[in-house]
Amino acid sequence: MAVSTVDKTSIKRRFAVRVGDFAWISQVTLLAVLLGVLVGLSLNTQRQIRRMDLPPSRFSTSAALTYNLSQRNQELQQENRRLQGRVAHYEEQLATGSQASASLLRSLQEATVLAGLKPMKGRGLVVTLRDSPYLRGGSRNLPGGVEPIRLMIHDDDLIYFLNELKAAGAEAIAVAGADTTEPQRIITRSAVRCVGPVVHVNDIPLAGPYHIYAIGNPKNLRAALEMPEGIIKAGGLDTLGMVQIEERAEMTVPAYAGELRLREAQPVDESP
Repeated sequence: MAVSTVDKTSIKRRFAVRVGDFAWISQVTLLAVLLGVLVGLSLNTQRQIRRMDLPPSRFSTSAALTYNLSQRNQELQQENRRLQGRVAHYEEQLATGSQASASLLRSLQEATVLAGLKPMKGRGLVVTLRDSPYLRGGSRNLPGGVEPIRLMIHDDDLIYFLNELKAAGAEAIAVAGADTTEPQRIITRSAVRCVGPVVHVNDIPLAGPYHIYAIGNPKNLRAALEMPEGIIKAGGLDTLGMVQIEERAEMTVPAYAGELRLREAQPVDESP
């Protein structure tokens, strides 16, 4: 009977250990299932981002913001095309009218050109700005006195170049990023600003390298950019491999495709 009692006790202990083992295994299994679900959701999110043609991002809020801005941009472009269609319709009506109508048509066409609402073509420059190749070599290879932050192209670099080109007589300017298929026309209301890792031009996110298309006398434009102590020399952009200038006999700058509606400003009545 004593042996039987020992055997029963031993069996109970072994059974308790096995039950504990099963509990541990079930916990690990549950964690594995949860991990699989999380990985599946992550992969599904990445597939959705790729289908929306969004730039890769570690933050879902950035992806959502980019998508909303893209949708808003498409809406504004559609509105712009509708308004330009109305302008073209009015131009056709004026073209069939009197001499006064013809004069009004010329004034309207000039205003449309100056507002950046017409594509333009002519000779000029293409200025390409990119991050310095020294970035890949690390801080040990930096030229003396150069801060690492100056090895990257920022919004202020684009603004300086745009201002210099305007002052040198550029008559039509557009900016594109790595994707050069849809350059952004620069007009009086254009804004250039950094938003995270990209630069927004006309509220459109552009990733480098950046290409500036400027129609004007190419010799004058180049001379303004390359003058001693000018924007290129003072910043050492040439020695850092951050700028390239190409003269073109002819190129095309697109029309502005953003919003033109004024919500607060109103014209002043100058009648006596």
